[in-house]
Amino acid sequence: MDPSDLLNINIDDLKKKVAEKLGITIAQLDEEIEKIKIESKGWVGDRTALLLLLERWGVSDKDLFEDIVMNNSIMNISELGENIRNASIIGRIMRIFPESFSKNKNPFMKLIIDDGTGKAILVLFGKALENFKKQDFKVGDVILLRRIRVQKRFGEYLSLVANDNSRLDRPDEEKYANIISSLPDEPIILSVYELIDTEAILEEGDEVNVKGIVDIVSEIRSFTRKDGSEGKVLNIILADEDVPGQTIRVVAWDNMAEWVQNNIKPGDIVQVLGGRVRFNVDMRGERRLEVHLTKLSSILKIGVKHRKISELTNNIEEKVVIYGVIVNSPTLRIFERDGESVDFATLRVADDTGSIRVVIWDPRVREIVQEMEEGKIVRIYGRVKENNGRLEVHVSKINNLIVGVETDLGSLNVEDIVNKYAAGSSLETGIELDNFRNVMSYSFVNIIGQIEFFNIPDSERMPWELIIADKEGNRIKVLGWDRELINEIQNYGVGSIVRITNLRVSSDKVSGESALKVTQRTSIEKLDEGYSVGSSVSETEFMDAKSLLKKKESRKTSYLSELDLMADEAEVIASIVKINENGSKRFCTICGAPIISEEGVCENGHINEGTIKKYVSVLIYDGVKSYEAIITDDIFEELNSGKDLIDSVQSVLGIDLKITVKPKVKADGKVYLIVKKIEKPDHRELLEEIVEKIIEKQLQQDDLDI
Repeated sequence: MDPSDLLNINIDDLKKKVAEKLGITIAQLDEEIEKIKIESKGWVGDRTALLLLLERWGVSDKDLFEDIVMNNSIMNISELGENIRNASIIGRIMRIFPESFSKNKNPFMKLIIDDGTGKAILVLFGKALENFKKQDFKVGDVILLRRIRVQKRFGEYLSLVANDNSRLDRPDEEKYANIISSLPDEPIILSVYELIDTEAILEEGDEVNVKGIVDIVSEIRSFTRKDGSEGKVLNIILADEDVPGQTIRVVAWDNMAEWVQNNIKPGDIVQVLGGRVRFNVDMRGERRLEVHLTKLSSILKIGVKHRKISELTNNIEEKVVIYGVIVNSPTLRIFERDGESVDFATLRVADDTGSIRVVIWDPRVREIVQEMEEGKIVRIYGRVKENNGRLEVHVSKINNLIVGVETDLGSLNVEDIVNKYAAGSSLETGIELDNFRNVMSYSFVNIIGQIEFFNIPDSERMPWELIIADKEGNRIKVLGWDRELINEIQNYGVGSIVRITNLRVSSDKVSGESALKVTQRTSIEKLDEGYSVGSSVSETEFMDAKSLLKKKESRKTSYLSELDLMADEAEVIASIVKINENGSKRFCTICGAPIISEEGVCENGHINEGTIKKYVSVLIYDGVKSYEAIITDDIFEELNSGKDLIDSVQSVLGIDLKITVKPKVKADGKVYLIVKKIEKPDHRELLEEIVEKIIEKQLQQDDLDI
């Protein structure tokens, strides 16, 4: 057997590289190799012959030489001694530290590498750093390092250096399969919600990795240690990307605190790697989970929760980052309530998709408004609000607004944006539509259609409603508060053809239906006759509130996003999209909820011994809304008899299912579902239900207050 077979060396690949280097064909190379083998009387193999051939042709190429001879020279980290040079290792990247600069202003970066036998801190300089960035290595990736230098050992960590002479590659998965399979698993990076959810099994000092959005960065606070030295500390409030209200405190010390203050901003998406768990007691006497950064911890910025202004209609009440140009200088105002007054400022900011009003609430607002000149680029982290049908971004702290910043996301043409929006225009209108089938795909629209219905409430605090139909009979609801506008519409009358501009795509909060909302720039004009809709007014059925309720009650199956959380049980259409965990536990014989105490009390307070069942915690999703749900092993008995519970769940992942669920609320207010029954629906029947639902939504335009 050729030794190359044992080493997983692809000799044909090596021959191809050598032939290209020598500028000859593979056939010519084989002839040269054969000559060398004959000269050596059979004592030389293919790889040795390739090395001799390169030497005879006067070729010196370190990388090619290593490809031929170094395949079997990969060392374990545990075998490396101090001051060894030209070592080769394969390891998994467990941590990446932010780029720093030496005293000579040269950039460098640190990694932590683990190969299962030991851990090493690798410092990248020069071309090694350039190659690392070029290949876009991430935490968890496997890396092949050649020609690295060993320095010293610090406790359990070996110190390695890679410089201009070193080589970094992604190892061939087939060639190095045995080594790669022996490496430790890639680090688990939890979301903020997942970390909080596992608090019960965490102990003081445990090492954790967590990912989230930076919500607050405090000022650095200095203090004096017991030994008289000065220390520095900074707090970060890290929020979950997907679950509102889930936050943890991350504490940075000394040099790390200074780095965070200079490099991390609210709205950044970060990974905290190698943090240490600490438990503190808050002012209410409750135990609070914190993550503290040590000298070997890392915090990496991996993105920004950035949105274009035109996209903000989908982010009401969320905190987001926007980059924009100040198109109207700020105005200082005073808000008074209950005898107290608060300073705030308003200004208008625009990007290449639209403009929006920004409201700044902070006692120090007067200190910064002088810097907010027209034409300056700003980075804003704030909450998207809706005020009387228009969008605003509210900024709660002055350090969430940075003036004169460069964007990481492409340049903004300041002159064009100022010229376009300085007059105070709101979000730019979108496409003009006379067919409403895809109207919800846009943010702002102009529409042409026929007035079929309008309702003007007595109270000016309630929006008026207008139903407009297109040529194909599609209907859309328009909501607004502008009385002059609705009076104008009333003068036109039902059956008039109108063009309405600058409507924002939204929804009716009462009914949840899709709707268009009037903005400050909305206008209406009556068009010439000769426009006909899909069905006449007399043929169109607009349902009153009672009919609508009866229609909903008659339909057994609804979408998960329509689930009544007060319902005892409900049948929904949804898919199982993720398996979170599985195991065995006791479940209440009264309501089916998990037993949570040794005394036999379930999450809903029922006292009983319960029944031990196998269960799976899953995520179910209908394309709009998702919930955590618990499925016990008896649910699949009829559907997949004889199969293991996990196998049964995996067999229906991603498939539309009819699921009977029972909503439950935990002590922390989080809603989850107990699955009572699962059916694979007849797809023809399901399709008919979905089509019926779509038609019903189009007809449910008359949404009167019940």
